[in-house]
Amino acid sequence: EWKGWMQISILFYHYLFPAPQPLPIYIAARIMVASFLFMTGYGQTMKALQQDCRFRFTPVILTLLRLNLLVCILCPFMNRSYPDYYFAPLVSFWSVFVYVLHTAARDFHPVTRLGIGFLVCSLLSFNSRRDPSLPSFARLFFEPMSWLVSSRTTQMDTWLFRLQLDCFSPLVGSALALCSCPTSGSILFRARDKLESLRTTFAMRLFVLGSILASVAATHGLIATLGAWSQRRAI
Repeated sequence: EWKGWMQISILFYHYLFPAPQPLPIYIAARIMVASFLFMTGYGQTMKALQQDCRFRFTPVILTLLRLNLLVCILCPFMNRSYPDYYFAPLVSFWSVFVYVLHTAARDFHPVTRLGIGFLVCSLLSFNSRRDPSLPSFARLFFEPMSWLVSSRTTQMDTWLFRLQLDCFSPLVGSALALCSCPTSGSILFRARDKLESLRTTFAMRLFVLGSILASVAATHGLIATLGAWSQRRAI
C-alpha cells in the first residue's frame, strides 16, 4: 500500500511541479523515491529467501511485466520513449539486481552477498559528478544498453544521475530483510538475538523508518555535495 501511494505521489509531483521544483517538494519526492527503492530491495530479498534462494525466471518475468506493462502501453499513445519514464527502468534494474544477488550467489554467506552488493553499488556510484577526466564504471556498464536507458530527450547523464542518487537504498532494505526473515538461516548480525524483545509492530516500524532516513540522509549529502561543487565551478 505504501508503494502504491508513493507511486501516485511521484506521478503528481512530476505532473504538477515542472523543473525547477521548490526545495521542500523536491526533498519530499527524493524521500519517496528512496523509500520505494528501499522497499523494493526488502521485497525482492524476501522473495528470494522464500524460494530458498533458487533462481527462477518466472518471478523475474512477472516482476518486469508488472513494472513495465503500463509504461510500454503509454509510450506509443503519449509519443514518448521508454527512458522518459525513468522510474520504471530504475525500479526494474534494482529489482532484478537484488533478486539475482541473492539467487546467483546463494552459496555465499548472506554477509558476503551484501558485501558483493555494496562493492557493485560503490563502483556504480563512483564518479557521480560524471567528470570526463575520471573513469565511470556506471557509464561503462550501461553504455551497451544506451538504447534502453537513454533517448533523444533523456540523456545518459540523466539516467546515471538518477541511478547513482539512491543506489544504496535497495541494499539497506535487503539487509533489513535478511535480519528479519527467520528462513535466512544465518547470523547476519549476532545482536539479532538481543533484539528479539523489540520485534513488536511499533519497534519494527521505527527500525524501517530509521533505515529509510539513513539512506535518504546519504542521498541528501550527495545532493548537497553536487550543489556545492556546481557553485564553486560556476564561480
